[in-house]
Amino acid sequence: MATDVFFYHRVALRLYGVTLPGDVGSRRWLLYLADFYLVFAQVCSLAWTALLFRGAYLYTLEDFMNRVIGVTAGVSLVGSVTKFYFFRTRNRQLKELMDELTGLPCDTERGRLVMKVVKFYVFCVLMIILTHNLHPLYEPFHRTTPYYTRRIGGPWQEVLPDYAFGLYAACVVLPGNVIGDTLFLLLASQLSHRLYLLAKTTSRLGATGDLITTEGTVTDESLLRSCIQEHNHLIRLKEKLQDLFSIIILGQLLYSFMDTCITLFAVSQAKNMAEALKELLPQFISLFLEIFLYCWGGEMINTHFGKLHKSTYESDWYNAPPRVRSSLLVMQTFTSKPVDIQATIFKFNFKFYETICRETFSYYTIMYQFFNQKK
Repeated sequence: MATDVFFYHRVALRLYGVTLPGDVGSRRWLLYLADFYLVFAQVCSLAWTALLFRGAYLYTLEDFMNRVIGVTAGVSLVGSVTKFYFFRTRNRQLKELMDELTGLPCDTERGRLVMKVVKFYVFCVLMIILTHNLHPLYEPFHRTTPYYTRRIGGPWQEVLPDYAFGLYAACVVLPGNVIGDTLFLLLASQLSHRLYLLAKTTSRLGATGDLITTEGTVTDESLLRSCIQEHNHLIRLKEKLQDLFSIIILGQLLYSFMDTCITLFAVSQAKNMAEALKELLPQFISLFLEIFLYCWGGEMINTHFGKLHKSTYESDWYNAPPRVRSSLLVMQTFTSKPVDIQATIFKFNFKFYETICRETFSYYTIMYQFFNQKK
């Protein structure tokens, strides 16, 4: 029985109002209800974003850390809303990708590693929610967004609605980022597994001559034809994946880079650096992980398309008939071009991730030196 590796993502998307074609059948009122909830949740998220940015303006200089948290949270909210928007407006394309890439075994070395990274990322996001919303248990209530007055304190009856609204928005927004980031990684992992199977099949060309199967005799020529058709199909799937996520990835890159720089700077400027680091560490780790998930997914796809080119040479092509050798040469020529996941001019791979990390600390150093010179 085929395993649906996207089962939890399908359930999560439905819970947040993103329906896929065929989910509701003929009951169109369920579709309207889901769309209404999705719009309501995103309006709440955008309202909270506006409150966070206004709060960052209202906070005094003494509340620098609250300003930073508000700005970074607001930027993250915009990214989450963007992901939900693209998933809903391109739900047919998303369903086609998930249906095409499900059913493959995920109990491989790469699949297990992917699941461990996904679980660690989810843990970091849960820690963000806990560290930012459990403070009423050990200190008085305070406003998460000071849109009433410049004070952040107040009676709990007055502050509780603000706190509850912020908690609701956090529980909508943060999972939205988790769903989008981990879904891309799983899609890239499954696509890479199909490329791995294709490379193994290609490497068998010319090795055993004709193969006898329950469906009849499989010749090198028919096997090569199937490999070429599968290769073209996987390229189309890669293009669909890139088309669906390119804007999401570009936005993710911009706001994660900005948030990381601001978070590093906020920790360095805090009066109690250890306390600030403890508060912002889960957020800092998750920001780097967000970029890493996309770069890792792009690296996997690039690597496995490259292995396909190598497998054509490693096959016993010299034992194959001349016609098969000519076709194999054409296939090797077409597979020599690198295949990357791109967002405009950016190619997502480990080299690009290394560049982002280096530039992040460079901009942080510039900001730190500039502000300390003013002191």
